[in-house]
Amino acid sequence: MGSTRQKGILPNTSLDRTNVQFNVNTVLLNKLKVGGSVAYNNTNNQGILGGNGSSAIGSLFVPRSYDLQGQPYIDANGKNVFFAPGVDNPYFDAYQNPLTSALNRIIGNVNASYDILPWLNLSYRLGMDTYFDRRKQIFAISSARVPAGQVLNDQFFRSEINSDLILRATKKDIFIPKLNASLLLGQNINQRKFEEVLLQGDGLTTPDFYNPSNATVFTNGSLETTTLRRLLGVYGQLSLDYDNYLFLELTGRQDQSSTLPVNNNTYFYPAASLGFVFTDALKIDSKILSYGKLRASIAKVGKDADPYLLKSVYVTAGYGNNVALVTFPFNGVSGFTTSSRIGSANLTPEFTTSYEFGTNLGFFSNRLSLDLTYFNSKSKNQIIDVGIPTSTGYNTFTTNVGELDNNGIEALLTGTPIQGKNFKWDISLNYTRTRNLVVSIYPGITSFPIPGSKFTGTIPSINVGQPYGIILGNQNPKSPDGQFIINPATGTFAPAIANQIIANPNPNYLAGMTNTFSYKGFNLSFLFDTQQGGDVVSFSVATYRGRGLLKEEGVDREQPRIIPGVIQNANGTFSPNNIQVSSQTYWQSFGTQTDVSVFDATTYRLRELSIGYSLPKSLLTKLPFGSVTFSLIGRNLFYYAPNSPIDPEVNTAGAGNIRGLELQSAPNARSYGFNLRFTL
Repeated sequence: MGSTRQKGILPNTSLDRTNVQFNVNTVLLNKLKVGGSVAYNNTNNQGILGGNGSSAIGSLFVPRSYDLQGQPYIDANGKNVFFAPGVDNPYFDAYQNPLTSALNRIIGNVNASYDILPWLNLSYRLGMDTYFDRRKQIFAISSARVPAGQVLNDQFFRSEINSDLILRATKKDIFIPKLNASLLLGQNINQRKFEEVLLQGDGLTTPDFYNPSNATVFTNGSLETTTLRRLLGVYGQLSLDYDNYLFLELTGRQDQSSTLPVNNNTYFYPAASLGFVFTDALKIDSKILSYGKLRASIAKVGKDADPYLLKSVYVTAGYGNNVALVTFPFNGVSGFTTSSRIGSANLTPEFTTSYEFGTNLGFFSNRLSLDLTYFNSKSKNQIIDVGIPTSTGYNTFTTNVGELDNNGIEALLTGTPIQGKNFKWDISLNYTRTRNLVVSIYPGITSFPIPGSKFTGTIPSINVGQPYGIILGNQNPKSPDGQFIINPATGTFAPAIANQIIANPNPNYLAGMTNTFSYKGFNLSFLFDTQQGGDVVSFSVATYRGRGLLKEEGVDREQPRIIPGVIQNANGTFSPNNIQVSSQTYWQSFGTQTDVSVFDATTYRLRELSIGYSLPKSLLTKLPFGSVTFSLIGRNLFYYAPNSPIDPEVNTAGAGNIRGLELQSAPNARSYGFNLRFTL
């Protein structure tokens, strides 16, 4: 059982989570082993909107002299009060326009196993993962985003069922002495169902009554979505080891998917790995080298498509632009039109082929160990909605596209510098360096946006010849030697050039160090990690800079300034810029969606610190517990980003393919907690 109660660092935000898990296993009289487990999770979350415009985060541009906390944010009629017209008071947005979520999730499985023969076992496992998530977003009457008021009831249902029937055979000394074998044959059925029902009620009649019955318009945004997909797979695995120093493993799986065309819906992908413990094979007896292993593997992984991509579909019709727009239903008449995406009946599975080589080395009776790995993967025929000119009448078409290469190295060094009777010090160092490259996309297409969260003018993209996820935006022009070109008429930057590569979110490398000290029953552990390189585009910094809110703007605040750069002369040469501008013009000229809002994401962080104590065994003799441990835990306690005004780890898009884009998000938080653990 577990319970978490958190109050957020932002006003009117909280997280309450309760989880319960139960497991049972037994052996019946007929030697049939049966078991099962069920875990229930209830999470209630209340948050506030981020992003630009009128949101609790996007509105935090008030002058330092303005007492935001000491001023009323709501009047006697329940309407927004703020000095800036057309913008919500951040407190009004936090308390009057909250976003809530109530999630109930159940994960369970039942299993049975029977030994047909001493070396032959048959097992079956049926698992389910189901959740219901009810989200509600309200906008009070007088909100800047929705002045007439709005209520959004968004309900999600997702269910995944997995069924596995497995036959496993294990034999020792097969064919020849010291050769051991294990063979596994299995069949899997996977079903995933997703439903979303969104009811959007606009034009609220009565203030503070956030029920859809209080709305007057329901045709804007309301929708219902249902998807169902099934995957039928058969698989096998053969594991061989000779004298516990030479290992070979062969696997293969064939899947049949409901989301691919009938003639392309079955695909096979194999894998193989080889390991050689040379210290055992060569009987190396050394006080320095205790263990040595070489390993290599190759694997091919297949992936099907998302549901319903094979055909073009119909959507609710709408025609016009920002000057005149007609949407359906219109005058009580429904209307539908083909979507902006072209479907494809010729999709094939995606495939990623990967190679891996590595070694495991142990020294000084394994008190020092080193794990080194080199990996290389190529992803081909990825199923993506590729952007096309709107002159075709569409925006994208679904197809299998090009090739993405990925390679890198990983290293893990662990050791025990001190090991005494009561005291022990363990340390581990890890290092990861990854490089990726978009080799090709589709004939005639060299770039398109990554689907997801973005701003017009700042677009995470896939570009041929570039790393995955580079960000395109407006780049201020520069002279051949890299200095900014200044407009001689204004003393500010020359007009920016659109659709240029302004940021690469991929880091040069990641590294971390964990230290653990143990003394009798006490335990102290802390983790430092670092990201070196990579870029982050920050709209928060750009917005605050344009409003005079950053610390650096307090230095000589009223003094005129000169933007560093050069002015292009009539003969094509350049002269240093000497045009003074006001402090306000200086800072506002940096803009928001340009390369001067890009910062180096290098960060050093104290990721986690924990202090614990385990009760001695002598105190547990009369208790029904095998161990009792109490610990205090702190996470994200400290960071240092030498080249960024904000925490570069903030990412508006969350988990996904879009990185390095901060669109006025809530800041990261430190967290503190305690853990009380009992084992039987």
